[in-house]
Order: sequence, then C-alpha cells, then structure tokens
Amino acid sequence: ATTTIQCGLQNLARDLAVKDSYYFLGKSCGCCGGVLLGNNETSIKGHTLFGEIRSRKVGTGKEGVALWDRMNWHRSHGNNMVLSVEAFDQIGEREKAWGFLKELSSGWNIVFVVTYRHYFEWVTSKYFQDHINNKLDTDWSKARPSLNTYIQNRLDGEDQVHPSVLAYQKYRKHFDHVRLFNLYQEGDLIKNFVCQMLPTAKQVCNDVTTDDDKIRRVSESHSAAIIADTAYEKGVIYKGTKKRGAIQRIKKRLRAMDETIRDEFMKCLPNALEARLKNFSISGEEEVIRLTSQDESPQHSPFPSVDIAKSNHVELYKKASVAKKFCQIDPEKILENEGWVSFLSELR
Repeated sequence: ATTTIQCGLQNLARDLAVKDSYYFLGKSCGCCGGVLLGNNETSIKGHTLFGEIRSRKVGTGKEGVALWDRMNWHRSHGNNMVLSVEAFDQIGEREKAWGFLKELSSGWNIVFVVTYRHYFEWVTSKYFQDHINNKLDTDWSKARPSLNTYIQNRLDGEDQVHPSVLAYQKYRKHFDHVRLFNLYQEGDLIKNFVCQMLPTAKQVCNDVTTDDDKIRRVSESHSAAIIADTAYEKGVIYKGTKKRGAIQRIKKRLRAMDETIRDEFMKCLPNALEARLKNFSISGEEEVIRLTSQDESPQHSPFPSVDIAKSNHVELYKKASVAKKFCQIDPEKILENEGWVSFLSELR
C-alpha cells in the first residue's frame, strides 16, 4: 500500500505546499522518479538513492546530493518535507546508512513512519513485486517460483518477524520518533495518513477528500510465466520461441477463459501452510499493537484492541481465501489439457 500513499501525496503535492508548507519529494506515483510534481519539486529517485547508500556513496551520489540540497533549502525557508522510500526498510543493522540518515535529519524534527499491512496481504504483493524482472521474461534459463513455494520459503527463512515490526525495531534503535501507521483504520486512507502523520497539515487534513480505491495498484498474477517455464522445460514449447511473446500470448488466453473454467486449473496452498500463514499474520498484528501501546496512549492509538483486531483480521483473511488470493494456475494441470498442449506447442 506504499504506492497508494505515494500516489495520494503526489495528488495533494500542490495543496500540501500552498496550504500547509509540506513539500512532498517522492517517491513519485508508479514511477522511478525524476517527475515534476505539483509543488514544483522534482521527485527523488527513491530506489536510486537507496542504491547509492548501499554502495557506500553515502551523501555523494547524485540523488543523495539532490535530496541534501532540497532539505537545506526547505529548512532555511521554514518548510516541512515528506519523503517516501519503501526500500529504506532494507537497511542492515551495521550499515553506514544510519550515519547518513542521522546527518540528514540534523536540524529537523524528523519522524519515521512505518506502514503496517497484514502479512497475508503483504506477502502475496511482495511475491508479485519480487518477480517483475525483465530477465525472467526473456531468459528461459531463469524461472519464477510458484506462490506456494515462495510463501513456504519466506516462512521457513527470512520472515521470522513481521516486516513492519522488524523495520520499526531497527529504526527505534537509531531514532526517537518512529510511528506505525495502520492501513486498516476506518475512513479514507490518504486522509488518515495526512491527518495522523503530518501533524501540522491542518488545512489539507480538513479539506482532503480522495477516492483511494482509484489509486491502488493491483498486482497481476505470474501464472502465465510459470506455465511458459514449465511447458518449455518439458519440451512442449518449441526451443526457438521468444519467451516474452509466449508469456503474452498465454496471458491473453488466460484472460479470455471463463472464471469457472480457470478455477479448475487452480492450485491453492496446502491446508497446513495456509493455517501457518494465517497464524503468522495474526501474531504479527498482535506484536504491532503491543509496540504501539508503548508509544501511543489508547485514545490516540491507530490500532483497535487485540481482540477486535484479531476478529477483523480473521474476517479479512477468510475473504481473501474465498477470493482465491492464495491460489495460482497449476502448470501441471494445464499440461494435462489437450487444448492447452496444442496451443503451447504451436507458439513460435
């Protein structure tokens, strides 16, 4: 949902600057950066900035210098700033980036905001984002894992703690003001963010009305690519076929299928893995609520009580499960169908 917030702030960039002296510098909506915003700022290329930090070009790379210059200018003019870079949650415990962030924040009353999203929603979105890769669409030797395998590997490996909890804990070791923003509060998402996380943006808080459903990014399935990879590996797809073209034609055929027919080819998570996913997701929110209760009074907390949160969480999980959010086209079932085998074998 970071993209939704970024898009909302970009839409409000001019109003935030004119009415409340808040200048949004990006990351820009659905783009890599370098976009002229409504506040006459050029958006920072967030992932490039993060790459500079990771490659030890701390404060000397093009984006870092640009950010530093704009921060100094806005500070000298008494303005506020907002920067959104989701990749910053990947900064390691011992990296020099922390020193850069502390230098950058010198002279500012800085607040770091970590958004909270249910793990079961986050991990499926993360699966899609992790595998948007040009090489995966052009190189037959590189294949995507199934959603089932991806979730299994994450729960067995790096995701021993909810990602929002991990980011919050890392930043709290270095900075005093770190807040958790709950995406599941009642009301408009962007209005909630502006009113709660931009404390002096009073005019925009009162005025803002957005339809955040219109600016949500919908993650597509990687089913077409997985079908292509499996069919190619089994020799069904001709060896000289261009991979990108094959994926596009498979995707087009999938979209044309009747939903009830498409469901026949679906493979969902095994019951044990789905139960594990649900339990881990619920425990993650419970930990977030515990952390928030240490920093926020109950009347100001963006989270409900643990019991209410769990009930809401389970209900949303059930809806996602019924909607087959944890399911994917099974390429093995596709290759048992004569019509599909004929179609795939004719791809060139």
